[in-house]
Amino acid sequence: MVAPSEISDPHRRTDPDGLVRVLPTDATCARVARAQVAETLRELGLPPETVADVQLMASELATNAHRHAAGYGPPELWLTGGDGELLCGVFDGHTECVLPGYSWTSGDHGRGLDVVATLAEGRWGRRPARSRRCGRPGKLVWFAVPVPPAVAERLGDRAERAAGF
Repeated sequence: MVAPSEISDPHRRTDPDGLVRVLPTDATCARVARAQVAETLRELGLPPETVADVQLMASELATNAHRHAAGYGPPELWLTGGDGELLCGVFDGHTECVLPGYSWTSGDHGRGLDVVATLAEGRWGRRPARSRRCGRPGKLVWFAVPVPPAVAERLGDRAERAAGF
């Protein structure tokens, strides 16, 4: 697995901006994250392949938040753009920043972050963060994918206009 970045976190410079969606605390968490990503990215005109990759990665992060931090309040899906990148993250209220690791004995789970690392070409990581909705402490697991600069700018513009997202 590609090691996550903790130092060059693109969300550090964009925390005040971007779209935020509070995700359900139940098993629909990943499905809702996928739907929100699809709706937002299709409106921005991204190619279907990019939309599908971002949906898969967001789903993996939402699944981890649901599985490992369910008792720490609702997770949040964060989407923003900048410098020719789409930045997507899932915040959860579990303050421990240790990410689950892969184990050959883990059965059907434990490989999701490998998928994220591969599809994001190593541009992913985690860091301590605070909820954008209520300020509670936790962590953000994020990834970045290249997009045309105009798309990144439109996502930033949409974020400024979005009320209640």
